[in-house]
Formats: sequence, C-alpha cells, structure tokens
Amino acid sequence: MPADFHYQIDPLATADAGFTLQQAEHIRRLHPLLAQLLTDAKIAKPLPALTTGQEKLVLGAEAPLWGELVTDEMLDDRLWPRAAALAERFWSAANVRDPLDMYRRLAVVQDQLTVSGLMADANRRRMASRLAPGDSEPVYELLQIVTPVRNMAHDHRIRAAARGQQIRQPLNALADAAPVESLVAQRFAADAQRFVSGDENLAASLRARLTRWRDNDERFAAVARGNAMLEPALPTAASIASLAQIGLDALDIIAGKRDRDASWTQTAETALMQAEAHDAASRLPLASFLGSQPPADLIIAITPGVRVLVGAVASGS
Repeated sequence: MPADFHYQIDPLATADAGFTLQQAEHIRRLHPLLAQLLTDAKIAKPLPALTTGQEKLVLGAEAPLWGELVTDEMLDDRLWPRAAALAERFWSAANVRDPLDMYRRLAVVQDQLTVSGLMADANRRRMASRLAPGDSEPVYELLQIVTPVRNMAHDHRIRAAARGQQIRQPLNALADAAPVESLVAQRFAADAQRFVSGDENLAASLRARLTRWRDNDERFAAVARGNAMLEPALPTAASIASLAQIGLDALDIIAGKRDRDASWTQTAETALMQAEAHDAASRLPLASFLGSQPPADLIIAITPGVRVLVGAVASGS
C-alpha cells in the first residue's frame, strides 16, 4: 500500500488493526480458500485503548516486507521511501498525519536517499532497458506514472493455486519494475489542487506534463507491439492518454478556451470511474487475490490529479 495509507494509522491505536466483520464476510464468500485464510483472529475486535503507562512501554517498531514478489533489483524501491514515512509515523505525535505535507517532504527524502546510494531509479531504468533494448524511454515514461496492483494481487501463483495448479512467476514484468507509489503522480495531484485553488501559474506546467503523458501512448505502442512483455500494457498506455486528454480539456474549459458539454462530462466520468475501479480492485487484502485486476497489473497513478481538474470544471472553478 502507498505511504499515505500507513501514515493515517496511529500505530498505538488498538482499534486500527484487522478486517471489519463486513469485510471478512465479503471475503469469505469469494472463495473457500479465502474463507480458510481469513480466521477470526484477523477480524478487528473492540479493545481498550492503551494507557499512558502502556504506551511508554512501546520502545520501537518495524516495517516488515513480504518477499514473495521482491527481487534484489526491486528491493530498494519496495522499501524506500515508504519506510521513511513509516518511521515518522512511528515516532511522531498521533496528530501529525497530513499526507500532503508528508509527500512534499518525502520527495526530498527520496532525492537524499538517491544521493546516498539508493538504486531504486537506476534499477528501474535498467529494467526498462531490459524490456525494450534500444528504445526504453517510452517504457520508463510510463513506469513513472503507474504503480503495481497491491496486496499480493500481482502474485499469479495464488490464482493458480486456487485452480489447483502450480506455476513459476518470473518477476520481470512492467508491474515488477513499476514503483510502489508514484511521487511524480503525487506531485501532479498536489499541483492540480493548488491550481484549482487559485495558483494559475501552474497551468503551463500541468499542461506540459499532461501533453507528455498523452503523447507517450503512441511512442509506447510503437515499442510494445510484438513484445510479449509490453503488449499487455497497451490498454494501460491508451487509458493514460485518454485521461491526460481529459485533463487537458479540463484546463481549456477552466481557461475559457472551450465549452463544457454533457458528452464530454460523461466521457470524462466514465474514464475516471474505470481507472478508480482498477485502483480499488486490490485495496482489500485477501480479496485482491482472486478479484479481476487491471491490464498488466498496473494502476494509473495520475487519476486523482485528473479527477481534481474535472471536479473543478463541474464546480465551475
């Protein structure tokens, strides 16, 4: 899960752990295997809050990483910079949990970690080059604004086990190279919010980013066709282009360069709802094992930022 999911949770809150009863019932109905995995011990139960004395006994914490879908090449990205956000959550006051401010500072921490020797971005470029030798830039551009599906949904061995099969899954796909969360997309969403709140100086920058993402579809398609490792993401690249165009249209409407009509509004809403459904498909642990996932196991990370721009059109901002 992205850093802001963990950042919102107070590690000392006894009520924040486990599934709700409603979630557990939903998951158990999906498949007998999930019903076996989701024992009563995993259901959240009303517990008394820790006393001040008990809180003082908590001396530290840890952030475990499931290793089934991680190679040495992926390790830096899977741990960092999320671990820095978790560390702040563990040792900060319970009311320090503003995700926007956290992400602003997390981008700085990411650069500091890179200077210190973190290989996450270098490894991602290497993986992109392996997937598209000689023309990896469109692949890397796409990887900047997508994330892999969450909660083990990318582990195809689980789906195979549910069918009574065993498979080997090489961790060399786009979803393995994609960052756990896109700080590029987080920055875009934050800038979109600042823009609709009145900072008109951001319009040109937003337009440039959206144009680049829209136009990358054609470049990625040229590289991906005939490449079995990339072809599954062709629908992803096309959806990114559609969302980026919707964002550009929203900027034009806000600037008074074009009119909003019902057809555009419906098209925008349909595209956003589909992207948001793809995001939601792997948000719930265990249920994500067997639920339908987006093409190439990739979530489009710029969706929230585009939603902000479309929302501003709807509200007349």
